Amino acid sequence: MRHILAAAKSEFLILSRYPLNLFYNIIAALFSLLPLFYIAKIYNVEQAQYLWILSGSLFWMYISQALWTIGLSLRKEQEMGTLEQILMSPSNLIYIMLGKSIVTVGINSLTLLVGLLLIRYVFDCRINYALIVVVILISMPAVFGFSYIISGIVLKFKEIFAFLQVISGVLLIFSGVSQPATFLPYNLGKLSRFIVFEKMIYTFRRVVIDSASFLAIYSQLIYIFIYGFVLNIIAVFVFYYFKKKVMKNGDVFYV
Repeated sequence: MRHILAAAKSEFLILSRYPLNLFYNIIAALFSLLPLFYIAKIYNVEQAQYLWILSGSLFWMYISQALWTIGLSLRKEQEMGTLEQILMSPSNLIYIMLGKSIVTVGINSLTLLVGLLLIRYVFDCRINYALIVVVILISMPAVFGFSYIISGIVLKFKEIFAFLQVISGVLLIFSGVSQPATFLPYNLGKLSRFIVFEKMIYTFRRVVIDSASFLAIYSQLIYIFIYGFVLNIIAVFVFYYFKKKVMKNGDVFYV
C-alpha cells in the first residue's frame, strides 16, 4: 500500500507542477464531443440518437484515456531514465502502475463528471450519479487488466504505437461506441461478446439514457466484474512474462 501511495503522490506532484496542463487534461477531451451537443440542438435532430452516440463516446473517452495512460506509464518512466531505479528497488511494478492510475482515474473522473453534467442539463436526463460510480468501479478491474497486458508488450517491444493505434481502432469499432456492434457486417458483431468494453458502454448508456436501476443492470455488472477478475489474473502473468524477458535480455535498459 505504501508503494501505491508513493507512486500516486509522485504522479500528482508532477502534474500539479504544471496546473494549466492539468486543467487542459480535464477539459480538452470534451472538445471533441461538443459538436454533438450543437448538432442535436441547432438542427433539431432526433435527441435519442445523438444522446446514444454522445453517452457512448463519453464513456469510451474515459476508458481509453485510462487504458493508454496506465498502459504506457512504464514506457514514460523508461524514456525519462527512471525505470531502472524502480526495477532495482523492492517496489512491485504492478503497485507502481496502480499508484499512477489513481491520479489518472481521478483526472478522467472529473472530465467524465463535466460531460455528464452537460448531458444532464442539455438533454434534461435524470442521471443516477451513485449508480454511475458503481459502474465505473466495477469496470476498472477489466481496464487495469488490459493496461497490464499493454504495459508488458510496450516494455518488451517499446516503439509499437502504430500497432497500439490499430488495437485502439478495433476496440472502438467492436465496443459499439458510434454504432451498435450488431450492425457490423458478416456477423462480426458476435466478436463484441468477447470485448468487455461493449458491455461496459451498454451498461453506462442504460444508466444515462434509460435511468436504469441497479437491479436492471445487475446481470451486466456481474459479467463485467467476473471478466475483470479473470482478466487481471491472466494479465499479471502476461506482464511478468514480458518483464522476465526484458530483464533477462537487458532490453529494459534501452530506450
